[in-house]
Amino acid sequence: MMADFKSMQDEIKNISTTVRKTFSFVERTDGFYPVGYSYLESVVNSDLCETFNYWGKHKTEHKQWEFSRSEFYARAERYETQAEKYGQGILDAIREYYGYETKLSIKNDSYLQFNHYREDLRLQGNKYLQNKHEDGHLLTIIKPNGSGLVVYKNDQECLVELSRDQAIVIPGSLLTRLTEGQVEPMYHAVINFTLPASRCSIMYNINILSNSLPGMRTGTEVQIFEAANMQHMQFGHNPLFVPT
Repeated sequence: MMADFKSMQDEIKNISTTVRKTFSFVERTDGFYPVGYSYLESVVNSDLCETFNYWGKHKTEHKQWEFSRSEFYARAERYETQAEKYGQGILDAIREYYGYETKLSIKNDSYLQFNHYREDLRLQGNKYLQNKHEDGHLLTIIKPNGSGLVVYKNDQECLVELSRDQAIVIPGSLLTRLTEGQVEPMYHAVINFTLPASRCSIMYNINILSNSLPGMRTGTEVQIFEAANMQHMQFGHNPLFVPT
């Protein structure tokens, strides 16, 4: 996975603007996003990065595009396959902790997100490349290529330091709802540090998009899809597809 992430950082520089515009399916939060398309509640808070999203459930449809045979795409597909295994294992451990009997399969509802912070965007002088936010997923597995990620504890910024072979897993507000308030969302941001190479990060966003699920503590029904969609649209995204 570390090798795949490193390769994606190298390959992103070789992908033409034409290819990025062609392999862009913003209506389903898939493929390349234009810079500034993703924002927090207002376009004033646009993320200063280029984003590529990969959903495993769309890979059959992706095959009609030449880009799906590129090295970058192959690495993203392979990373996502491994991240899904880790993510499923983590969620299964949470289920076991709560004695939760409902099976939760993340495969079709979760997706990979690769962020590339171009130097011309970073040099605009903003303190934050991404402002304080929570992701609105169940969990997010985050692997950055350098320092800058901060998490908030008691409203204090805490710099996340990871070894080369480590990632961080943070909870989002979907897990807060599913645990009926017991697990709070982890708010975080990205500080605009100068790094030896352009900042990149890769995330696996873990979701369950069932219409409703029993809560993990009392079994009270939780409208999980409605909550996921509300959080999703706060970032400027189109509505999620209604699950079938």
